[in-house]
Amino acid sequence: MGTTRKRTLSPSATNAIERFTADGGEGMESMINRRVFVSLLAVAPPICKALVMNNAEWDQFAHELSRALRSLQAGHYLIIEMKGDPYYVQFAAGGSLGMRAEAVSNGHLDSEKLSDKACARLLQLGWNAPTIMPDRINDVRGSKGRGSPNFFLDIEVPVPYSSVANLAVNTLRQVFLATHPGQLRYTAFAKQGGSIEFPSLRIARMTPDGPSILPGGAEEPL
Repeated sequence: MGTTRKRTLSPSATNAIERFTADGGEGMESMINRRVFVSLLAVAPPICKALVMNNAEWDQFAHELSRALRSLQAGHYLIIEMKGDPYYVQFAAGGSLGMRAEAVSNGHLDSEKLSDKACARLLQLGWNAPTIMPDRINDVRGSKGRGSPNFFLDIEVPVPYSSVANLAVNTLRQVFLATHPGQLRYTAFAKQGGSIEFPSLRIARMTPDGPSILPGGAEEPL
């Protein structure tokens, strides 16, 4: 009887997968030439299929997040956080004044602090560094134009919603290390009171006094 030879990835193919995963699949064709990518499909179709499908889900989430941001009215807030981790990005709509976007900094983290490398990556992605200490103001979401204890951006109109959504997704994936949109949950509300729902995000929605609500209306198991 003949022996079955185990098929393994070549070093170049392995490196390509690692680069694909680390960058969240962005600019795939510029990072991985077609010949290498085709070889990946031939050698390890389950791995490649999973990577492509996962990237497509992130692309869909970024698209729906862009739509959600566009629909926010002045005085509306949207927060997206990691389940089980203290990391988040948040947005405050200012109407004709534009939008404030923030990513959590170590000033608001009691544990699981961001590493120096993670903080440097946030700056590379385009965030402004924190400018004030958390105890200097009551509500960072209301401090437009006055700096922030978080990493932040003040975005003028017309707000490039797709770019803001992509920045948030890159932050969640590359810095906070989310591997799938299902690891996220959100809350949205108006300054004057009342919650806002975005079922098209297809992630769990936080409620003030109870468990998170999964897409479809079921309560998320504790």
